[in-house]
Amino acid sequence: MSSNLRPALKLAKAKNEVFKQLKKLQKQKRKQKKQKEIPENVSLEPYEVQQEIKQGTGKILISGTTVHGTGTLFTEEIEQNDEIIVRTANSEERRKVILVLSDKSACLNEPLSQESNIEFFIQKPPIKVDPRKEYEESKPKKKQKTEDSNANYEIRVKRGPWTYKTDNVESNQPLSQEDLLNIRAQRVRDKFCWM
Repeated sequence: MSSNLRPALKLAKAKNEVFKQLKKLQKQKRKQKKQKEIPENVSLEPYEVQQEIKQGTGKILISGTTVHGTGTLFTEEIEQNDEIIVRTANSEERRKVILVLSDKSACLNEPLSQESNIEFFIQKPPIKVDPRKEYEESKPKKKQKTEDSNANYEIRVKRGPWTYKTDNVESNQPLSQEDLLNIRAQRVRDKFCWM
């Protein structure tokens, strides 16, 4: 009799081992799918994209870190962290804008060497691009499961003078604690009707 049981036990162990191996293979396939979602030829390192340089309206006069403009539109053209570029025959100077006070005045982080009435250019700060984030946003989003079934809630109901019982309440909408208390209050017996 023991010889008949041994093959059955071996067969059961072999089945369990096969099921375990199948589960491992399924997990590995899921991991590989997740890893294959991002193409290999795409760089995943974040990078910056430089903005174009635009000519500013009017001319500027610089005294220290303050920029004074004639015919300028600083509030429309310049924002904080933009760069003001001043070009001369043999050089180019860039300074970051700290504060825009009005259409005619702004503050820079460092003084410029040129202080005469000159034309200027504006460049916005570079745009930071994260390929992983863009790739995640471009993928179609999975629809979240919406539960059409009713939600069950438990409320305490007075059963006698010293005891309580719990009652189940079904609702197709989420209930707050206040809603549950109102249901409980409606179910309590009238205190004047006790016998």
